[in-house]
Amino acid sequence: MIMKKMNFWGFILACLMCVGLTACGGDDGDGGGTPSLDKTSLTLYVGESSILKYSGGNCSWASDNSLIASVVDGVVTANHIGTTTIHANNSTCSVTVKPKYTSYTEPYMGWGSTKSVVKSQMSNYVLKKEDATGLAYYGKGKVTGYVYLFESGTLTSCAMYVSLSYLYDITDFLLERYVVISTEKKSDTEYNIYMGSVDAKMYILLNASTSGCIILYSPVNASKAPKKEDMKIMIRKMISKN
Repeated sequence: MIMKKMNFWGFILACLMCVGLTACGGDDGDGGGTPSLDKTSLTLYVGESSILKYSGGNCSWASDNSLIASVVDGVVTANHIGTTTIHANNSTCSVTVKPKYTSYTEPYMGWGSTKSVVKSQMSNYVLKKEDATGLAYYGKGKVTGYVYLFESGTLTSCAMYVSLSYLYDITDFLLERYVVISTEKKSDTEYNIYMGSVDAKMYILLNASTSGCIILYSPVNASKAPKKEDMKIMIRKMISKN
């Protein structure tokens, strides 16, 4: 099984629990007033860092989600896009992390949606193929196309596919948004990168081979989501010229 030996929930929960509790440095403050942070909000791009200063002397630093932004001794580091809160004792700073890479539009991920809902969401795209298992659309820009797979009439997984020439671009794009769980070399010409969302609700798989890059998305719901290998087979069928 592709996902064996990967404890997704354990990995994500461990990261979420590592909230970066550290003692604030500095003196005992300015001698008066209410202890506070010098900023109540902060916007960073993935990979950037910024320093928060606390006026109240000793404290403990913490991040609500260190996968999005972590904090050590007041130094906030942006890890993945999203919003989280940094705490210094009772003072807080809202941190928004933005992406540097925006060249791709990901597929609609409204799990449980009907075909009609997905078609409405994809109204600006040209439908390439429709059958009992799903929908396939031509893409725009760097995205070659999108595929949506259904089970019992509702959306269970989706994918976008791009040219192999964009491999490094799409990898950078995904790494800003998702956490790498593991990698797997399938052969000399094919490999997989397994990822999870920062809220631990979704699996993402980048499959790269000589035929191109397929990025698979499915919710963390084993009872509904098809197996990754089955998804790849169905998606390759949907994107074929026949």
